[in-house]
Order: sequence, then structure tokens, then C-alpha cells
Amino acid sequence: MSHANQITIVLKRKVSLKAYIIDLYLAVSEKRPEIIPILKYVQEKGEPVTPADVAKDLLQREKFVIAGKNILNYLVKLKLLQPTDSSRFTLSVNGQQVLENNTNEIFIPERGTYEVTWTDDPLIKERIIMLKPTSQEIFQYVKNSNESPNKKTDDENMHIIEEKSLFEICPLDQPFVAFFKEKNSENPQKKKIKIERSDGENGDKIYVKVVEKPSEKLNLTIKIDFTLHSPITRFEIEETLHDDRDLPQEVDSMEVWKRILSQHPQSNSLKWDENYFALRVKFSSLNNRERKTFSKLLNFNKIDLSDLGLGTFNDVQVSKIPIIPETLEDALAWAKWLLIEEHLTDYVDTQKWIELIKKIRQKPQFAEFSQQLYLPSRDDLARELFNKNQQFSEKFWYLQAPIDLNPTIT
Repeated sequence: MSHANQITIVLKRKVSLKAYIIDLYLAVSEKRPEIIPILKYVQEKGEPVTPADVAKDLLQREKFVIAGKNILNYLVKLKLLQPTDSSRFTLSVNGQQVLENNTNEIFIPERGTYEVTWTDDPLIKERIIMLKPTSQEIFQYVKNSNESPNKKTDDENMHIIEEKSLFEICPLDQPFVAFFKEKNSENPQKKKIKIERSDGENGDKIYVKVVEKPSEKLNLTIKIDFTLHSPITRFEIEETLHDDRDLPQEVDSMEVWKRILSQHPQSNSLKWDENYFALRVKFSSLNNRERKTFSKLLNFNKIDLSDLGLGTFNDVQVSKIPIIPETLEDALAWAKWLLIEEHLTDYVDTQKWIELIKKIRQKPQFAEFSQQLYLPSRDDLARELFNKNQQFSEKFWYLQAPIDLNPTIT
């Protein structure tokens, strides 16, 4: 049977979010093409560069030594150069990487207090969803007091102060992608960010203010939209922020479908046939729409795909699920129903009857039973309908009238 009738499944869930107020040193990636020629100059020089070199070769003004020194010091601040002594500079490891990447992207360092929106959703590898500068203070307490602020409540906002390891929240010195909302900007932008350290005084231990809800009122939904027979490799973040990301690892869509079927309330009666890519069903269990379309709609309660590393999802409805007869008996009953209810809509002479029978037998859903799919003759079906109650009289005359008009040809 053809796989043309594909099943598309959309799985969704709300993303669980937390927010922290943290003092951080970080660097945000920006396109700075004007810096690249300076780095290339230092690289091609082949020896440490001085402010006089920059003034002469780049600024083309030998007297602009102070300006040359300011340029070199600025690149040191950006960690793109490193001094060999008070007036000589070479490329740093970061500077070399910028040239190797050939993207014009520079990490611009900054320091401040940030609201860090964080998630532990299993699909999101980079836990930090968004950062935004904030004027909030982490805690207010009496200076020089011996009382630790740890687990202390901020009286004004009733937020909890906790001591945490920075590693629990942030990947240190490892670039990651997150949404960054700059000051005076309405829309957060997707940026590469690198967190270097915090203002904590206890090694990697820091004080954070735990915010009950992100101030941006983020509403995020994870969406996986896939078609069977295609591996699942991507997912979407929807609603307030929109993003398309790679799954931590590729997942077999058929394995997902089997897990979903196993969680249906009537899973014991759902028999999936991988060879025919369809559910095997009893003819008597179907309504007329299902019999006509050879497809079924199923509703599933909360879906748990944790064993596949995907987590849990909301209730889902899956439509257009292909169905085929479970047994030969079901196939015969189904074929006969189609013949009467769907195809017997007009007067049928001998030639048309032969064509109808052939058409039903060639349906791909009956392929397994096609050689055994014996349908009643036109005369036998006419006699059968004659003995039925009045609702079948029209169907009866569609068969009987051509026989009466030409009795020698049946």
C-alpha cells in the first residue's frame, strides 16, 4: 500500500521558565567589520605592534601616536590583543579566532545586572532563553551587618535571595545563543553571548534574586511538527519569541508514533501494521465517515515521550490515520458496504456493474485480500435488497430496472 497518505502530528507544550537577577561580566557578539583590518594588520606585521606603527601605517599620520595607543588599548579591552610590554602588542587567542572565523563578529564585553530567563526544558540545550539589563538590585540589607542575605526575603518585592553556583545557571566562557534585549530596545534580538564571571566573592558562588515570573511576561511553547517516515530533527519555540532549533539528537518518527499509540485509552485494540502503514480495524467498529475515507481520527491525553528524551506534551488530536480491514470477513463487509452506499447511486447495467466490482477490488486498502474479495452478483444483490425494508427500495431499482428492461442480459 502506498505511503502517500502521510500522518502529520503536531506536539506542543508550555515551556517552564525561571528568572534570576544576577550581576555578570559578559560579552555580546556584534558585527564590527571596522576592527578586522586592524587585526589583520597586526597578524601580517609578524612582530609586536606599537602605537607609532598604527599611527604611521593605519592612520597615516606619524604624529597621531596617542590615537594609535588608544586604538590598541581598546582592542586589549576587547581581549583581541595582548600587551607584550607597556607599548607593544600582539594578537590574543580571541583575536586569532576572530580572523579564523571570518565572520566580522566581535564579542563586546560589558558588566551589569541582568535578568536571566532560564529553562530546564529537555529540548533546549542552551538553558538561558533571554538576558536583559535591569536596574533591580539583588538585595537590600543593612551595610556592615553580620546577617547573611542568603535565603533572605526582599521586603519590597517579596523575592527570594539564594546563593547558587553560577555553573547551575550559566555556561562560563562558552558562547551560546540567546535572545538579548538591549536597553531602550523594544524587541529582543538573537545574539551569541559569552558569560565570563559574576561579581560573587565566593568563587563560583553568587547571590541571585529569584523572580517568580520573567518581567517580559514570556509565553513560550515548544512545537514539534513532523510527518511519519521522516526523522525528527527540529523544533520550534513559539508565541512571545520565535525560534527554530535543532533537537539534541535525531529521533525516529515511527518510534514516536508507536509511543503515542501505546498511550491511547484503547491502545489494546489499536493494531498498527508497519507494512501497510495503517491501523487494522474491525469493520463493525467504524462509523460511515471512517468507512468512506479509510481514515480515522484519534484523541490522546497528555503524551509522555520522556524515554525518547522529548519530555511530555499536551493533549493531541491526530487525524487522517490510514485504516485497513483486520480480517477477510471485515474486508468483505467493507467492500459490500462501499458497493451499496457509495457506488450504487444510479442505474447499473451489466458493463457498469463489472466496472464497479473491479474498482472496489482494486482499492489499495483491500490489496491483501483482493484475490478473495468475492462480491455478490447483480441478481443476488437485487434479491437481497428486495427483501430489505423500504429504505433500500431506491437501491433495489437501480439494479432491478436494467434487468427488467433487458431480461436476457444479467
